[in-house]
Amino acid sequence: VNSESHISEKVRSACQQLPNHELAQILLTILTEQRFVGRLPHFTVQHLCNKFSLTPRELSITLLPIAAAYSLAPISHFYVGAVAIGVSGN
Repeated sequence: VNSESHISEKVRSACQQLPNHELAQILLTILTEQRFVGRLPHFTVQHLCNKFSLTPRELSITLLPIAAAYSLAPISHFYVGAVAIGVSGN
């Protein structure tokens, strides 16, 4: 069984199109391991921001194409992603 079988081709493609390939691979691994619960814990956000010299806002903007790949738009086919940063940093 492919461990990434629950990750859609749209999500995989969105990850692969990120400009930073190392970040893309890490995100794909995280999404695969957690079976995408819809959020990144604050310690993961902090780690990614530190590793790639990004602010949480910059990381959230980077994640928008991946969020859009998770959206459902059966009628309009206009896929929109949304990323929020909670008070906890999640």
